[in-house]
Order: sequence, then structure tokens, then C-alpha cells
Amino acid sequence: MRLPSLYDLVRSPAAMGALLVNVAPLIGVLAWGWKGGALVVLYWLENLVVGVINIARMAASGAANGPGGLGAVALLVPFFCVHYGLFCFVHGMFVMLLFARESGFDSLDAQALLSAALNVAPHMGIVIGIIAAWKAALFVLVFLREGEYRRTNPMELFAAPYSRIIFIHIAIFAGAFALMALGEPIVGVIALVLVKAAYDAVSEFLEAKRRREGLKPAAGSAAPRTG
Repeated sequence: MRLPSLYDLVRSPAAMGALLVNVAPLIGVLAWGWKGGALVVLYWLENLVVGVINIARMAASGAANGPGGLGAVALLVPFFCVHYGLFCFVHGMFVMLLFARESGFDSLDAQALLSAALNVAPHMGIVIGIIAAWKAALFVLVFLREGEYRRTNPMELFAAPYSRIIFIHIAIFAGAFALMALGEPIVGVIALVLVKAAYDAVSEFLEAKRRREGLKPAAGSAAPRTG
């Protein structure tokens, strides 16, 4: 699939929304003195938001698939909570150890991990709240209102968050380590924010394009009759 141009992104509400929301961490960098480590922690917190939204997506998709779908939800959602929760917990431990040693976090308690992450940098809760609000809006306006929940199933959604996390955090980890080696220049920290923002904007554009094309009639077929 062809990558979008800047013009394509500007014309896409989903892409522009993702871009604007992902630029919010620049406030932390420019106004509150955030460094690269704070950004890594923020993007880990975003994974938790993605997981919660994915549970809601699985539940809505299962309900749309009748009794069989609800049965799948009853089995898969608890398993997802344990599997994804452990994945994020171990990931979070590494994030705090490598990028937020000054936080003093040194326990194996999930609640303490979350609390330490939210206090790594000033106003972390505000920025992750903006990101969470955006993802909740996408869930309601796209997944529910546009009927995306009818075109997927809980099994497909179970694995959906993992590939994004792995790709994003390999890139973010590499960028953050490079920044640490260079003394955390502000230009580099800003670049890290912009790379993540560009990735999410392009992802939202391609996902919106996929949805539009999925709703179109097959080539050569007659348009559905409305009367």
C-alpha cells in the first residue's frame, strides 16, 4: 500500500487527530523539561490505554457475533487481561529500570509501578489523559458508530496490540538510548516525539483508507438498491 503524502494526511481527520494528539508531549518537553526517558514512560502508559480500549473492542465485537461471540469474549478477555497485563508489567519494569532510575521504583507491585510511571515527569497524567481521550473517541466514533465492530471478532482483536507495541518500542528504545548517549539534546527529544506522531498519523490514515475501501462495492458490481 502506497504511503500517504503530507497532503493526504492533512485531508484526513483521523490522521490529523492522531498527529495533534501525539504532538501533545511537546508541551512536556518544551514547558516542563521532559527528557527522552519521560517519553518512553509515556508511551508505555499509552500501551495500558490501548489494552483497556482493546478489551472494550473485544466485548463489542463479541456481542455483535451473538452467543458464540459472547462465549469467546468470556474466554478471551480474562486471558487477554492476564497475558497482556504480564507483558506490559515486565515491559514496564524494564522501562523504569533503564529510563527512570531516578524514580526510585524498586518493587514488583503493579500499582506501585503505575504510580511511579505517572510521577516520572511533571503532569504526566495530563498528557496520557489527552491520549486516552483521543483513543476513547476513536472507539466510539469509528469502531462503534461506523460499525467496525461488526467486521471483526474477538480472536482477531486479541493479538492486535502486540505488533504495534513491538515496532514502536524498538524504535523508541533505540531513539532514547541514542539521546542518552548524546546528552539528551532538546532537538533530539523533539525529533523522537515527531517520529512517533508521524507513525501514528500514517497508521490512522492507512486504517481509515482500509475501512473506506472495505465498505465499497466490488469493482463491476451494481450499487445496492435502497428502495
